Amino acid sequence: MKIPFILLIFISLYSCNTVSHHNKAYNSPIPKKDILSDIDFVYKKLTNLHPHLYDFISEEDFKYQFDSLKSTINSPLTKDELYFKLSPLIASIRQGHTLLRPTNLKLTKEEVSHYKKYGASPLSKFKFEVFNEKLHLIENKSSDSTIKIGSEIISIDNISIQKIKEKYRKTYSSDGYNETLFDKKFAIQFPYYIYKEKGILDSILIKYAFNDTVYSKVLKKEITLKKLTLEKDKKVKKLFNKSKKSNILTFDETDSCIAILKVTNFSHNQYRSVFEKIDSVGSDHLIIDLRYNPGGRLDYSAKLYSYLIDSTYNYIDREEFTSRISHLTRINLSEKPVVKFIYYTVFSPFIILKNAILTTKIKKDGDRFFIVPPSNATVNPSEKFNFKGKIYVIINGASFSASSVLSSNLKHKKLAFFVGEETGGAQNECVAGFIPTFILPHSKLKLNFGLMNLQSHGRSKIKGRGVFPDKEIKPTIEDRINGVDPELEWILHDIKHVHH
Repeated sequence: MKIPFILLIFISLYSCNTVSHHNKAYNSPIPKKDILSDIDFVYKKLTNLHPHLYDFISEEDFKYQFDSLKSTINSPLTKDELYFKLSPLIASIRQGHTLLRPTNLKLTKEEVSHYKKYGASPLSKFKFEVFNEKLHLIENKSSDSTIKIGSEIISIDNISIQKIKEKYRKTYSSDGYNETLFDKKFAIQFPYYIYKEKGILDSILIKYAFNDTVYSKVLKKEITLKKLTLEKDKKVKKLFNKSKKSNILTFDETDSCIAILKVTNFSHNQYRSVFEKIDSVGSDHLIIDLRYNPGGRLDYSAKLYSYLIDSTYNYIDREEFTSRISHLTRINLSEKPVVKFIYYTVFSPFIILKNAILTTKIKKDGDRFFIVPPSNATVNPSEKFNFKGKIYVIINGASFSASSVLSSNLKHKKLAFFVGEETGGAQNECVAGFIPTFILPHSKLKLNFGLMNLQSHGRSKIKGRGVFPDKEIKPTIEDRINGVDPELEWILHDIKHVHH
C-alpha cells in the first residue's frame, strides 16, 4: 500500500501547479541571478553529457559564446526573452537533435475541447512550403477555395513573413553544414510560430498574393470533420494503407510492377506485411519515399534495410557516450513528472535490469566509451520476401535522423538510386539515441540533445553534410500549382522509358 499512497501524495502536490498558476507566471520577469543559473545549467549539461559537442564548433568559441551571453544579462528576462537569446547559441552547435524548446501557455479543459472541435488555429487547414525565400500555400483543406494553391503569404495579422523567418531561423539547426533542412522546417513550424507571436486566435488576417494581385482576408476556425473516404490519386491506387501507421504502399496504376512505399517515419514495424504484398504482386521496381521522414527508431530503419539486402551488411559502426553511466540521465522526471513517476514505479524492475545490461556493454577505449558491439552493428537479410529488383529512394531536406542513416547505408552500398535533394540529416553520424528532456530550473525552457553519437557504416569523406542525390530535383511552385510530383515523375519516366 506504500506505493499507491506515495503516488496519491505526488499527484496531489503536482496538481497544485494549475493552468492558471502556470499562465500567470508565463510572462513574469525572471530575476537576473536565476537567468544566469539557467544558462550555467545548460552549459554544464552539454559539456558533461553531449558526446560530440565540438564537431562543428570549437571548445573555445563555445565557452566564449556562453560567457558573452552572460555578460549581456543586466536585468530580468521573461521566458521567451531568454529563449531567443539562448536558442541561437544552442543552434550554433550544428547538431539537429540538439535544441532548446520554449515554454507555452497551458490550455484549460474548455480550450482543449474547443480545439478538438475547431482545430488549434485557422491556419491548421493549410500547408506551406518555401520557394525562392518566399512562403507559399501548397495545400488548402479549408472551406474557402478562393485562396489558391501557389499563393505567396505576405503577412499574418500585419506581421511580415520575412520578419518571422528572421526571428525563428536562428532557433534551430540542421546537422553540420547542411542548408536544405531550414526552409522545410520553417514551413512545417510556421503555424506554431504564429501561435507564439499572436497567441490563441479564433481568426487571423492573412495577406497574400496570387498572379501579381494582393489580397487580404480574415480566416476563421472551422469545425474539423474526419474524412470518411480517401480521394483517389490519378497515378496510383492504394492497395495497402494503415492510416495511423508509418508506411503507405501504393502501386503505379499503369504498371503494378512498380511499387511505391511512402515511409513517413520509423515509429512502426510493418515491413513483413509490406514486402509480402510487394512479393505477391511481383514488383520488380521499388520506390522508397523518405521525404519529410524525421526519423524514429533506428532498429525499425534497420528492419526496412533487411528487406533490401541479399547478404549481411554493417549498419552502425559505433555508439559512443561521454561515460559508462551517462545514458542513465535519460531517466528523469523533468517532463511529465506524474506520468514518468508512475511509469518508473510500475516498471522499475525491468528498467533497472535493462539499464544494468546496457551498462555492462559499454566499454572504455582511451578516454571514450562505446557500446560493444553496437546494437544494429550488422543487419542480416530477412528470411522471406527480400526485394531483389531496382530500388529508387526519394529524399529532401526534411529527411532526417534514422531516415538519413538508412539512406547513408543504401547509398554507400550502391543498393539504390537517389532522387531529390540533400538530406537534412548527416550522412556520417548523428547525436541521438537516447534524447532526454532537461527542464531549466527557473525558466522551465526545455533542453533536448542526444546522449549517444551514432556513426553510420555508410560514411562519406565530406564532413557535416547529408546524403546527396544521384539525380538532383528541386520542386518549383509551378509543380505544386499543377499538382506535379517532379521527383516521382522523373523516376517513373526513367523506369518506363529508359530501362524498358
